[in-house]
Amino acid sequence: MYNICMTTLNISLPEKLRGQVNDLVKKGHFASVSDAIRTALRDMVLSEQLDEWVKDAKKDERTGRAVIIKNKLDLARYLDSFN
Repeated sequence: MYNICMTTLNISLPEKLRGQVNDLVKKGHFASVSDAIRTALRDMVLSEQLDEWVKDAKKDERTGRAVIIKNKLDLARYLDSFN
């Protein structure tokens, strides 16, 4: 998903946050502080993408370009509409 080539970025963190990240590393949740920051940034980017997809899907539903299928009966009715 991301290019393996790394670049360096210097950031400033409040001491408390830096300590919390260090604790996560010490507990083994991440290999390093950099790993924790990369994971947080990837999660933030993914969350933004998902928000956009949901927004697009809701717009498609409002404009009739999408159908909400909640259960097997809805699916059957939708598939039958092509016959």
